[in-house]
Amino acid sequence: MADPVVELEPATAAVEPGGQTRVVVTVINEGTIVEGYRVEVLDDMAGAGPGVAGPASWSEVLSAEGGDAGAPDTPDVTVYPGQQQSVVVVFSPPVGTKAPGGRCAFAIRVSSVVDADTSTVVEGDLEVGKVSALQAKVVPVTSKGRWHGRHVVELSNWGNTPVRLTVAAEDPDRALGFLVQPETVELPVGATAPVRLRVRTRHPRLRGPATRLPFTVRARPADRAPGTAPTVVPGLPPGTLPEPDTATVDGAFTQKSIVTTGTAIGAGLAVVGVAALTAYGFSLRGGSGETFEELGVPDTPEITVEAQGPDTVRVSWPPVENIEGYKLYTVDAEGVRSGEPVAVDPDVGAMTVADLEPEQEYCFSLVAVRGEINSPGSATQCAQTEEAVAAPTTEDGASETSEETSVDPGRGTTEPEATTDVPPTDPTAEETGGETATDEPGETTAGEPTGPTVPTVPPPPPVDGPPFEAGEWAAVLVTFPAEGSAGEFAANQRVDALGAEGVAALAVATDEYPDLGFAQQGWLVVMDDGFASAAEATQACQDVQAALPALVPFCDPPVQPVAASAGQPG
Repeated sequence: MADPVVELEPATAAVEPGGQTRVVVTVINEGTIVEGYRVEVLDDMAGAGPGVAGPASWSEVLSAEGGDAGAPDTPDVTVYPGQQQSVVVVFSPPVGTKAPGGRCAFAIRVSSVVDADTSTVVEGDLEVGKVSALQAKVVPVTSKGRWHGRHVVELSNWGNTPVRLTVAAEDPDRALGFLVQPETVELPVGATAPVRLRVRTRHPRLRGPATRLPFTVRARPADRAPGTAPTVVPGLPPGTLPEPDTATVDGAFTQKSIVTTGTAIGAGLAVVGVAALTAYGFSLRGGSGETFEELGVPDTPEITVEAQGPDTVRVSWPPVENIEGYKLYTVDAEGVRSGEPVAVDPDVGAMTVADLEPEQEYCFSLVAVRGEINSPGSATQCAQTEEAVAAPTTEDGASETSEETSVDPGRGTTEPEATTDVPPTDPTAEETGGETATDEPGETTAGEPTGPTVPTVPPPPPVDGPPFEAGEWAAVLVTFPAEGSAGEFAANQRVDALGAEGVAALAVATDEYPDLGFAQQGWLVVMDDGFASAAEATQACQDVQAALPALVPFCDPPVQPVAASAGQPG
């Protein structure tokens, strides 16, 4: 017996969910006897997932014989030798998530009712219309706080096509900063995914009534850039109609004032206590009030210079009492100064000089400053940088960074007590201070090359109550091992920069949490949120690092600031 010849018209058809389309199957009998044939629709959707059905499930063969199309021995079409007959196949994809959107392949098999091995298969394609049905819900709708609030946005895909969404939040008055985790979500058909949203006020209010600040969360396709023009209908204002492929939900943050009645009373008592302690301290000193000029010439500093790598040396010194600061000079081996000095804060006891050449000798001298009087320069000390070693690379080609040194693009290498970089050789090169993140775009501060910049805005006040509960993990974004004002200033400056980008962070002194077990006390910049496990804290830090690599070069291991139970350090 000869296999039948089968033709499909059209080979590619289009249909919308809930609609119908028809395909004509023509069967030609090239045999010598009258032949009856069965017509079947096949697809390859067996592994598409639960609840997803292909063309074989929502198709119907209209038998030319008028018999039962489901009976295995009843032919759908009878063809005489050398003749041809046609059968109509109707495709009716259902509405909802059962019929996948986009190109969907199918096949038509025509087989003999007498001999099942006598058959022919032809293939075709259906273009099923894509249906976008996204839904978003925010819980809670309104959060309250002095500094920040927390929300969870639940996204659901009730369409017939998997989507990849970019989630972003905005407020009409630009009074809030947002941290969305994760920013990109993959949503299969019929799936629901949660997105964490942190809302932080840009302008804390000292006193006054609570203020409600509304915001909007939008989840739009990742391949469509934000700002794309919304759907517009003549006669209606722009934005009146919702975007069909975008899920939108509204929420609000109720900002409370910082100072309450109890806080004001406590602050007044604290001021009185500080004034009393200050008066008592002056009484113990016997009323001595010598000025810098009366103290005379400050002591000559003593410095130590050590190589820290192929492009970095560290200059350290014991403190000199009763001074306004230091001046660090770059000198040659004979002690001859070159270039302008770098001013150093009196509380700083060491400084890292970066961007040096490998295997080169660099020399320095330090001067203590008291009023208008300078001490004699310290004895010249030199060190030779180490040999350059190629840094290992990751799979994507990026250089790996040691966890013991925090590298911040635009600021150079930050050692435990360092606050700035010293230009080693070129006295005419302009020094550019690090950018200070602000709430309003375009505001920058440029300074003369006189060393570290003193912040004009105090660090943000602490959050309400203890920031972490017992057993919670904290995500460590940056580590500053320096003690005193140097570490505190650097940590608070990084907190300000992260806050300007919508990341809520805290500066934490390690001596306030002895359970951490740090051998050297210093400061940590951690996310203003506790996590149930170390894995969640690590993932949160990696999300911020991916979004802000300039502020978070790498993620330190998470810590437990508060012990899980008495006698068990975190």
